[in-house]
Amino acid sequence: MNASPRAWTSEQLRDDAALSEQLFRTDRLVRSDAWRTQYLGARDKFELLFRILGDLGPDGITDQSLADAYGAKLAEALRYLAGPPISDDDLQVIANVESLAAGVLVKH
Repeated sequence: MNASPRAWTSEQLRDDAALSEQLFRTDRLVRSDAWRTQYLGARDKFELLFRILGDLGPDGITDQSLADAYGAKLAEALRYLAGPPISDDDLQVIANVESLAAGVLVKH
């Protein structure tokens, strides 16, 4: 016997979406001991990476500075230089704003 798939009302979908956003925001903003430990370790790695690389301009990173960074086991930190650790979409949800445009953010 085939059962019909569950159907949700627009109100249920809206409520579930709002709850999902709130749970996502709460999960990302909770600061725990694990978060602090991770943050401090990452900060130390980035400080060392910046000292090794020096000039982060297009001509500033050399084969030798990259070799030194990889030799210091900083590959993971180096990968984060290419982009933000979270997407703009995630940041917008976490910040609970309609837009990340400067003009909109100033009003909040």
